[in-house]
Amino acid sequence: MPTHSFELIFHVTGCSAGLPNITCLTSKPVTCEVILMFLPRSIYFHATIYVERVIVIDVGKTFLAAALDLFPRYDLRRIDAVLLTHGHADAINGLDDLRSWTLGELRIQDHIDVYLSEETMSDVRRGFPYLVSKEFATGSGHIPQFKWHIIESYKPLRLDGLDFDIVPVDVYHGNLPTPQHTIPPSPGAVQVPDPYLCFGFLFGTYMVYMSDVSGIPDQTWDTIEALGGSGPHPYQIFAVDCLKLGRLVAHFGIKDAVDTAVRVNAYKTCLFGFGHEIPHDARYVGGQELGPVPSPAQKALECVSELGVQQKPNFRMGPVYDGERLKVIDGILCEHKN
Repeated sequence: MPTHSFELIFHVTGCSAGLPNITCLTSKPVTCEVILMFLPRSIYFHATIYVERVIVIDVGKTFLAAALDLFPRYDLRRIDAVLLTHGHADAINGLDDLRSWTLGELRIQDHIDVYLSEETMSDVRRGFPYLVSKEFATGSGHIPQFKWHIIESYKPLRLDGLDFDIVPVDVYHGNLPTPQHTIPPSPGAVQVPDPYLCFGFLFGTYMVYMSDVSGIPDQTWDTIEALGGSGPHPYQIFAVDCLKLGRLVAHFGIKDAVDTAVRVNAYKTCLFGFGHEIPHDARYVGGQELGPVPSPAQKALECVSELGVQQKPNFRMGPVYDGERLKVIDGILCEHKN
């Protein structure tokens, strides 16, 4: 029987195209003299990992820096698909940096397929018109080559080469204040907050992914529960936003993340997207033994307790770091120490 595997690598998440160039950096062997002078030897002698498809979720303003580190480290090269969650800078401002993959005689690929909602497409048109319509390019430089695919909430997507569906689901990411029933708004109009919708994604029964979330609609919960697998854990991985200890209007805090993780009931919950409010090691739930806890971390843990976060025995939940790699092989989660 064939082995079914799913691998997840966390990332952040000279010239305008960026240096070092990703095409040169990931070539075998590395022959570009600039790259050979620029990089230490350790970056281009690396173990090989067999990867069938590379799917990138969001290309924010720091994507290229992460790619220059992680692509050679994990022997990645081609991008088979980009999934965009929403139209904020931390999700789309790195689109222009993808030019290195599609330009020149030594290009990695002819184009990159980008999957996004109609609302996010509107944001891209507004912020990067030359990426959508070539007539807006000034001719002063090269631009990446994309094929845009509009996808809809709750409609499964099957990418070529995958043996599972990717299902975009709606999550709330803060609010959009809108004047009530007045166009144009009058001075006395009451501001009624409409939720700003952002995509989360279900990757078969491998993973539930929610990078920017402040609330979850009932239809999304219904979808998560309907598409989960059998057994004690419907999904192997739950990757979820947790910006800080307390909650913000547009992001989960630790209590929101924990409560949601308990309901999703994945084998392992990964917290990410958090700031530097507390030390990294303090963000754990489930009584995992971390050894001696530094004073700032201890203070943060006391705050977590005050928020009413309940520890649950054998509940696997903790922070992830850039470059952390998780792999599911035939339904079993394997964690790699990098």
